[in-house]
Amino acid sequence: MNITHVSTYDCRGGAGIAAMRLVTGLGAIGANAKLVVKAMQCNDSNVISFVPHWTPSMRFIGYLRSKLIREEGRRSKACINVECSFSDSRSRFYSALDSLWERADLINLHWVFNDYFDYVGFFREMPPGVPVVWTLHDMAPFTGGCHHARECRGYLGSCGSCPLLKHPLLQVGSRYAKPVRDWSRKIWLYKKRGIDYALSRGVGLHIVSPSMWLARKSSESALFSELPTSVIPNAVDHNVFRPLCGNGFRDSIRVASDQFLLLFVASNVADPDKGFNLLMQAICKLDTKIRSQICLVTIGYGQCASNDGVDVRHLGCLESESILSLAYSAADMFVIPSNVENFPNTILESMACGTPVVGFDVGGIPEMVQSGQTGLLASVGDVSGLAEAIRSLMLDERLRRQMGGACRETVLREYTLERQARAYVTLYENMINEARESMTEDR
Repeated sequence: MNITHVSTYDCRGGAGIAAMRLVTGLGAIGANAKLVVKAMQCNDSNVISFVPHWTPSMRFIGYLRSKLIREEGRRSKACINVECSFSDSRSRFYSALDSLWERADLINLHWVFNDYFDYVGFFREMPPGVPVVWTLHDMAPFTGGCHHARECRGYLGSCGSCPLLKHPLLQVGSRYAKPVRDWSRKIWLYKKRGIDYALSRGVGLHIVSPSMWLARKSSESALFSELPTSVIPNAVDHNVFRPLCGNGFRDSIRVASDQFLLLFVASNVADPDKGFNLLMQAICKLDTKIRSQICLVTIGYGQCASNDGVDVRHLGCLESESILSLAYSAADMFVIPSNVENFPNTILESMACGTPVVGFDVGGIPEMVQSGQTGLLASVGDVSGLAEAIRSLMLDERLRRQMGGACRETVLREYTLERQARAYVTLYENMINEARESMTEDR
């Protein structure tokens, strides 16, 4: 059984890391799995860098289209960085990924945007005998372009008038106006063409979501509502991320033994969706004595805003997972104040290291963190509730230790790489057998 995974990134961003971990887990149980990426960063024999071939005209058309979308995003007050929040459905490479299925029994798509994957180009050329699993990492595969729809319900239909974009308007009569270019509608319709090709040509397409939350969103969407869906959680290497003595790490960044270390980790710490500003607001709501005991350590690309008098240490990105494990182990608490999330790797990493989690009950987080057992969750956006959760755990060392032990046990029971890999292999085998039986009947 040869499985080809496709992802824009390998060791970058939550989706890329999750895809890489799945490939690693599959290899550990004897499955032949490769990861084909647009931007290769890992030095791993199972990762293959996609080498595109495109004409100058293809390059120009792709550049022009992405520039128009970015400009509309910049003009919108709702979208601070459209490149991090909105993706197109087309690629300059069109069907260039058709070489993948020549050596694959099944293809597993992951996060495949940023000018990498073309819905029509891929599914129109896809042979019926090679089934496709699509692992969701956000809402982008079934929306008109946004990665997280938030309060918008456009994905229940055919999207359009996306709040992340500011469309140039064409006046019609004197009473109303309509968009000249409605990118989210165009993108959604193009995606539908691709999915229609898959269904009409008998390509087996199965959706996998790491969280029940995202599975529900996918199943209620107009684009994916008729596709079979399974929930298989992300996983973490519990041999790498494990409880360690973090004293050396604390000493290396000069955190005093009597300070309370809060840890904040994100691929981009400046991403407003990750909620650093909300965390700072919560810390500032604590009384002066408690606040003075806190050292907030941040890990990730980007630069955070002002520290408002709080002791903040920005460590940047830590490439080594073993050092990252030391950071989690050294922390008294991991805080994830995100506004939107699916199934964060950072929570699994923290729990595997025996560090309790505090955050908001958004997306798939309540499925991972049992509030009161492995951490404490406040209602999304409730800064006062987040502050109270931090204060409660700071003042109760015994509860923190109990929660830390429960975190580790939960990971060993539910979120190991082997458990995830075997669940995927069962799905792969069923889909491959069904595809072969279908091809035999057609003959």
